[in-house]
Amino acid sequence: MTPLIRLGGWAGPLCALVLLLNAGRRAGILPDTHLGHAVAPLGQVFGLLLILGLYARHADHPPRLLVPAFVAGLTGLTAVLGVEYILNLVYPELPTAQVAVLQAGFTGAALKVSSILFLVGILAFGTLMLSAGRLPRLPVVLYVVGFTCVALRVILPTWVLPLAVAIGAVAVLWLGVELLRKGATPSAVQRSLKSKVD
Repeated sequence: MTPLIRLGGWAGPLCALVLLLNAGRRAGILPDTHLGHAVAPLGQVFGLLLILGLYARHADHPPRLLVPAFVAGLTGLTAVLGVEYILNLVYPELPTAQVAVLQAGFTGAALKVSSILFLVGILAFGTLMLSAGRLPRLPVVLYVVGFTCVALRVILPTWVLPLAVAIGAVAVLWLGVELLRKGATPSAVQRSLKSKVD
């Protein structure tokens, strides 16, 4: 198991934990506190580490378009990290009227662009993982469905967001565990090299 795969594997459960806390807070199950807002962007931070691990899982025998799909996924999640900082650490400190003005102007447009980049990245990297077949299909499908709904939250009913975040949490937990489990198993390339040496 490479260090990057191990790092991504452990990042999966940590990302899932933060996402579940966010989903509970958005659904009103958990209290809406300053600590909750401060922790919220860590979901994207751990998500970036998970994506690096998923990339490394495919890199020993890379499928076509791995790098463009990875770059799209990384770019989209990085953009959403910025969105989470604004939504959780900036907007709550501003008057409601000022937030409305920002949303109607350039800041709101930038947030929409970030959501579009995130959507493109989820679809690109998710499609690549499905086509490569290196990971179980169900967590990848949950990853695509859950985070696609998160990216489209502006046009979906408000109750969809907590559910979508929870689905995404299940997906990243599962993918992280798969990285730790399969990363400990010799890859096809490693087995081939070992057989040649033997």
